[in-house]
Amino acid sequence: MFKRLFIFSFVMFLVITQPSQAQNTIGNKELVDSSIKDLIIVGGTGSMGAILGLSTLSFVDEPSEHLKNVYMGASIGIIIGVSFVAYQTANREQENLVRAKKISPSFSTVNRLAWHYSSHRSNQKDIQKNQILNLNFNF
Repeated sequence: MFKRLFIFSFVMFLVITQPSQAQNTIGNKELVDSSIKDLIIVGGTGSMGAILGLSTLSFVDEPSEHLKNVYMGASIGIIIGVSFVAYQTANREQENLVRAKKISPSFSTVNRLAWHYSSHRSNQKDIQKNQILNLNFNF
């Protein structure tokens, strides 16, 4: 088990540290850097969970019978890490939209609803203009 984990960790390290052709452009470089940061966060929280699972083994009489604590701690740590990365990514997208000036920071819910309503009304007028033509077929 530990041999497989070591081989998997070594392969992941090699894949992450290899320079790729995608890093030639700035946007792709930022994507690769943020992905590496996210992998480090998930791996770190998984490792911390495994360490907490290992720490419980010193309190039992037969540690070999309670190795599931290590797996459970690692899995809970990975779940927490993935949740944190997902939350962070969602907030990062909002910040990128504001930074790119596609939306203003004052584009609140009321403003969104007003924009949607006016856009919907203009689309309805266009649909009504196009519905003048009626075709009747009799056989």
